[in-house]
Amino acid sequence: MPALSEAKIRASRPKERAYKVFDERGLFMLVTPTGGRLWRFRYRMGGVEKLLTLGAYPDVPLKRAREKREDARKLVADGIDPSAKRQAERATQVETFEAIAKEWLELQRKSLAGIGQWRRSCVTPVWTDYRLPV
Repeated sequence: MPALSEAKIRASRPKERAYKVFDERGLFMLVTPTGGRLWRFRYRMGGVEKLLTLGAYPDVPLKRAREKREDARKLVADGIDPSAKRQAERATQVETFEAIAKEWLELQRKSLAGIGQWRRSCVTPVWTDYRLPV
């Protein structure tokens, strides 16, 4: 039987210091002094203990937190660091100002076609002068 239930979660109240309410298989809830209830998963990769945040209660209920924990456990069993995988996914989703501006310019291409000289003299130098190294 799981160590944690919805009743225990609702009964957890903030204290002077943060404390943990454990479930099973590395899943626990961190109750902060401000009243936040955060799901965390503790695992080991290469002999090093790591933590993965799975979300905040009640946005992520107990059942969903357990599902996320099982997904992360499968990755650990396959030798994949869930935290590193999440960071890699987030890095590919980051949109730069340049990408958004180029997309906007492409959408506005027809309306800007009449002022091609303005585009060549004003917009093009911006890309060459202010492009930031990534």
